[in-house]
Amino acid sequence: MTSLHRQAVRFIVVGAIGTGVDGLLFAALVLVGADPRLANILSYSSSAVLGFWLHRSWTFGARDEHPGKQAVRFTLMVGAGLLLSTTIVWLMAPLFGPLPAKLVAICATLTLNFTVSKWLVFNAGSRIQFQSSRTAGTPIKPYSSENSLPEQLITHN
Repeated sequence: MTSLHRQAVRFIVVGAIGTGVDGLLFAALVLVGADPRLANILSYSSSAVLGFWLHRSWTFGARDEHPGKQAVRFTLMVGAGLLLSTTIVWLMAPLFGPLPAKLVAICATLTLNFTVSKWLVFNAGSRIQFQSSRTAGTPIKPYSSENSLPEQLITHN
């Protein structure tokens, strides 16, 4: 199994755990008399926090970067996923019913969240660095008239 496949499977497992926690906590809060809207906010938020820590430590093993920076990106991703999911349900539910619309929304947000998590949220190398293969490994010299770009082009070609 490749690293990408292993991460995808772990992502789905963590998602299932998070969904279970969300549903069970929601049900428990409602059973003890909590307002369903408040229960949903608390259960969804709790499952998102759990998901963040499980994805950070287990799915992607991304412990090199400060968790605060990752948490900001994760929160933005969750917000974007919620917006996408709500938009899909809002547009599709009148046409196909709420459950098929929710299924499409889950598939879309699963794909979005995995992609964004892998490449932006938990990727320590998400700060894109461009480097020419010709100069890879060569330290960059501070600017001076002796190593100006035209001079470098003339002397290195």
